[in-house]
Order: sequence, then C-alpha cells, then structure tokens
Amino acid sequence: MGAITDPVSAKLVSSVKKPGGNVTGVSDQAPIDAQLQLIRKIVPSAKTLGVIYTSSDDSSQAQVKLVQQKAHKYGFTIKTFSINSTNDLQQVAQQMVTQVDAIFVPTDNTIASAMPTLANVANGAKKPIFPTVDTMVEMVGSPRWA
Repeated sequence: MGAITDPVSAKLVSSVKKPGGNVTGVSDQAPIDAQLQLIRKIVPSAKTLGVIYTSSDDSSQAQVKLVQQKAHKYGFTIKTFSINSTNDLQQVAQQMVTQVDAIFVPTDNTIASAMPTLANVANGAKKPIFPTVDTMVEMVGSPRWA
C-alpha cells in the first residue's frame, strides 16, 4: 500500500488498527489542521476557501471531507470544485477563482500533473494556492514551466 490517504475509505483494509490481512504501508494523510491554520495566518481576510480535486480519486476525496469538517474551526466557508481529468482543469479553475479567496489542493495525482495550469489561472486572478504536496510547488517553480 502506498500513496493512500485513507485505506479504509479506499476499501483496502477493514480498519487501520486491525487491517484484517497481510497489508503494510503508510498513509500520506496531509496535516489538514496545520494547513488550515497556515492558510488563516497567511491570508487572514480569506472567507471562502476553494477546494479542487479529482472526483475519482479516493485519497483526495478523503481529504476534502476532512477539510469540510474542520474548516469552520478556522472561519472558512468551503466551496468544492471537482474535475474528471486534466482536460477539465482550466475551465473549472477559471470558474473557481471568481468564487473563492484562496485555493486548497489535496493530495491528488491528476491535479498534481497539471499544476502549471492551475497556477496560471490562480496567478492571473491573484488567488493563492495551498497544495498539500511539495512537488506541486516545485513543479510550478520549475524553469520548464516558466
């Protein structure tokens, strides 16, 4: 098991404490509370946080649920935006930036593969992006995307 945020939701194990078989691995669950705190600190005036994710990605769906559960604690209203593939990202991102103050990206391989597209749209609208994975940041900062 690897790159799984919530192995129970993904139906890989019956529980984390007692997986019910010969399963081993680690969870890549992002520290949602810490990330929401950071967003609040960096963008104190933000009211609406957009969360963009791939509808078929179990890991990102699990993180979206956690963000929705915890957001009120940090004073955020959450608006979710889903894509089916990278082909949808440009259009959905353009719609999203008109409705949110900041953008949160869960661990999501599809969005990660198209981060330059999301970054271009967000930068054009002057909306900050807070991804959960450092490689998403590195990809946008890479000279090959400049």
